[in-house]
Amino acid sequence: RTLQEVLEAGLAAGLYAREIAPDAPEPERRAWVQQRLADIRRSGRSREFQNVDGRWLQGRERRSPAGNLVCVRTDITRLKQAEEESRLKSETDGLTGLANRTLLFSRLSAQIDGVRPEDGAVCLILFDIDHFKAINDTLGHEAGDRVLQVVASRLRSVLRPGDTAARLGGDEFAAMI
Repeated sequence: RTLQEVLEAGLAAGLYAREIAPDAPEPERRAWVQQRLADIRRSGRSREFQNVDGRWLQGRERRSPAGNLVCVRTDITRLKQAEEESRLKSETDGLTGLANRTLLFSRLSAQIDGVRPEDGAVCLILFDIDHFKAINDTLGHEAGDRVLQVVASRLRSVLRPGDTAARLGGDEFAAMI
């Protein structure tokens, strides 16, 4: 099959739904196929994209010495999952699952940089647990860890989806609303 036929079959099967709506009008579908053909025909192109089934693919297109177009698709789903796990670990507190200090400051900075008068206010609430050291000293670190987890759970339950709850360290928490 020609490359155009492969693209058209994939489009009909809904494989490119992240790039073009499956119910797009026929002229738009034809234009999309022609644009993809033009993109692919430019030698040396490489891109990563997520398929509608959730798999991540790396696509590479090259010209062979004979002038033929060679398209290779490699499933990189495991790599993308590992990247996401690594990113989550670097941005979250391991004990509570809340955002860590780095992620909170990053979001706070982005919010402050992007604030316009019509956006409304941003509120940062900082708090800690009174007498937390006494809990650890008398009941043990497992009990202290459980207290931190309960506080994190309760904090998560009262915040809205766009708010950020964070553990800054020890018994210190923050909420950005």
